[in-house]
Amino acid sequence: MSPKKRNIVAAVALTVIIIAGIVTGILIGHFIRGNSPSPAALKAAAREKKIHLEILTENTDVNTAESYLRVSFPSRLGAPSPRFTNSIFKPSIKRHAVVGYVPSFELGSVTPQDLSSVSVVCYDGVDVGSSGGIVHDQNFSLLTQSSVQNLITTSHQDNDLVLLTAYTSSNPVIASITKHPATSAANLSAELVPIFQSDHFDGVSIDIEGQYAKERAGFVSFVKDFYHDMKTADPTAFILLDTYTDSAANPDNFYNVSELYPFVNDIFIMGYDMNTLSTASPNAPLINENLGNSDVQSLLSYTSVVPPQKLILGVPFYGYDFTTKDPYPYSPTKNSYPVAVTWDSILSVGRPQLWDPMSLTPWYRFKTGKTWHQTWFDNPVSIALKTALANEFHLGGVGVWALGMNGGDTQMLQALAGGRAPYKKQQILEASKATKSKKRKVAKR
Repeated sequence: MSPKKRNIVAAVALTVIIIAGIVTGILIGHFIRGNSPSPAALKAAAREKKIHLEILTENTDVNTAESYLRVSFPSRLGAPSPRFTNSIFKPSIKRHAVVGYVPSFELGSVTPQDLSSVSVVCYDGVDVGSSGGIVHDQNFSLLTQSSVQNLITTSHQDNDLVLLTAYTSSNPVIASITKHPATSAANLSAELVPIFQSDHFDGVSIDIEGQYAKERAGFVSFVKDFYHDMKTADPTAFILLDTYTDSAANPDNFYNVSELYPFVNDIFIMGYDMNTLSTASPNAPLINENLGNSDVQSLLSYTSVVPPQKLILGVPFYGYDFTTKDPYPYSPTKNSYPVAVTWDSILSVGRPQLWDPMSLTPWYRFKTGKTWHQTWFDNPVSIALKTALANEFHLGGVGVWALGMNGGDTQMLQALAGGRAPYKKQQILEASKATKSKKRKVAKR
């Protein structure tokens, strides 16, 4: 047993003792006073135990993820961010899938090396209309342009799967789709199949971003019907579903992932936009000291209801710039909405990157006139740590929104790959087939 693993075991043992002491103390207090513990006291003790066990689990998973990397992480808030090296990963990281989204506005920034560094390319894409069909707008017309065709050709030359993203976040559109799921699913599959055949896409990324729990059951029906229609028309079509970080934990979430996963090949967890608006905060925290939204909490909930091999942890190649009231980290903000900034622009500015041990992500601050700014983002080291976390949870892989935002920086893609060549089309299909052939079960950690 390595010294680090020995320390983890010791920490686990100590924490269990502490938890037992807290719960025992709550209950003994009632007996000393001559009373049996009330139902409220028992409930409070159980809640306290659950919180401490969750913190213990978070810390154990983070410590294990860190152990996959050859880097020391600062414990002091505001210390310089660790540096990425080509040998940062230990050999224990396994080969996996790497999914790269390419929005139309980044077509000119994506390099051939970007495409060769991933397993699945998702071109984003076309818009879904209220009937379930594709909106024939400017996005649709781009499909025949040389830039999109070159993307498909180059990706296939690299043995990548190429998917077309079907997107909407329109509440009226989603209300219509979920009200008439069978018809909407039939319309979408009927329009996609000819596009796949003519433009040589290998499948679809479903990015329908709803907000309401009342549409939850209707969306499950829509995806189930779409899966049946699509597989009937094109049995080889690969189906990827985008979901939110808290979808598995929140029963009021739009996505009922435990019911959805049998009808897709993989689920892409959009592990970003977890920041708050009231304070400068991380876009994609690996951990949250208050057990709030984070990568660790997301994966703990997802792997309890979905086979981990079907999960892709999404990471951002962008961050947010906040105007703040002072220079201190997590400062209150002065404006309601931060400004998105790409990794390319963060690099070009060249400001010293600091490290936040509470979220395990980098940030920096600067002043323009009398106004303080804080920018929170991910760099190759924090992405490497997320890749290590995905490895610890035995996920199918990692992915990114979006290729092109890295500005050709190869370290960001190396961090996603984990020091190994990513899976390619054949391995992706074989892994999907193997997962499908297994009994419907999820990981017990």
